[in-house]
Amino acid sequence: MPSLLRLSLLIVTGFIIHSITAYGQKIQDSTASNISLQVANFSYFRNYEYYNDLQKGYTLFGHTLTPVLSFNNHKSPLALEAGAFIQQDFGNTSLQRVRPAIALTARKIYYVKSIDITRPIFKKEWSFRMGTLYNQDYHLLPEVLYNRDQLVFNPLEYGIQFRYRNPFIETDQWLHWQRMIYNNSTGNEHFQVGISAISRTTSDSSKNHITIPIHCLIQHSGGQIGQPDTSDSGGTTINLNSGLYFNKYFNSSCIQSMRFGFQYALSNTNQQQLPDVPQIGRGIEFSATITFLKRFCGTISYWQARDFYAPYGRFITQSRSSVFTDTYTYIPERQLMFVKLNYVYQLGNFLKINLEAEPYYDMQASLFEYAYHLTIHYQFLSRLYRQKN
Repeated sequence: MPSLLRLSLLIVTGFIIHSITAYGQKIQDSTASNISLQVANFSYFRNYEYYNDLQKGYTLFGHTLTPVLSFNNHKSPLALEAGAFIQQDFGNTSLQRVRPAIALTARKIYYVKSIDITRPIFKKEWSFRMGTLYNQDYHLLPEVLYNRDQLVFNPLEYGIQFRYRNPFIETDQWLHWQRMIYNNSTGNEHFQVGISAISRTTSDSSKNHITIPIHCLIQHSGGQIGQPDTSDSGGTTINLNSGLYFNKYFNSSCIQSMRFGFQYALSNTNQQQLPDVPQIGRGIEFSATITFLKRFCGTISYWQARDFYAPYGRFITQSRSSVFTDTYTYIPERQLMFVKLNYVYQLGNFLKINLEAEPYYDMQASLFEYAYHLTIHYQFLSRLYRQKN
């Protein structure tokens, strides 16, 4: 397993270096001094009609509000963000979370000349954050590694993050420090390290192309100064994931695109509080997606896994039962068929509404269950002060 981890890190690093250095020269970069207010709202209704042994059904219903002031100077790419994160679950008279949302950020945009004559000028962008991390796109991770409900269960992440993007590749590297310990603290420190990279074979994402995702997610519990805790004995879990997807586009008002391919996932854990979980687990997914009538998207997928474990991943794709069960259960083999239908309405970068229905069939248990979700992302940006160069 360590060799697999080293290989994944090497490939991702190679992608990043190639993308940053292989194309052209900087021809334009402009900034300005700003004081701006950004307010982001995330409203969610996520309902699971589940009765299986790994995850019982539950409902998440509420919203979050994040007002943030941003300060930056035109002489530097640095910016300071300061605000608050507020979460309320409907039916609860108390606020679920009120946390600081503070980050030091840096962002740079380059317009470069390309060696690709079909796209002579394109944009490269990198960004750095220290403080609250950006996770609204789930760090580019697939659902088997990053449960979409994490935006409700663990919406705030603190640490360091670096992102890079050009027309050929998009990457996200981050360190999420989950639990700090002090001298004589009970239990261990917890942190998560992740690397995501999605590479394309063409600079124009609207043309037919192949997509290659590579992901590595490490969850660690340890430390030297904490006091022993039998429920938190420490260890490390490594999840690796990669795949190959073919993307076909159509000049039609009925069908806009098709996407089909596969992803392969590995898990390696030595978590001492999970003695019944084998060290090595694996899973593979085959999927086909069609986008039609501009706002509808349908996906059919088949997931097969054995002894797969991902601490942040989707509950029912794993072998170990989640906290949403009456008793602990372990099912080594998983064979699941999913059908997902989405309706997405998006207005610029301000509003995105996603209505989703997802039934699935457990082939081993001969069990049919379903879930449905409504999520709304809304944000607006108001410049309170601007000074041109």
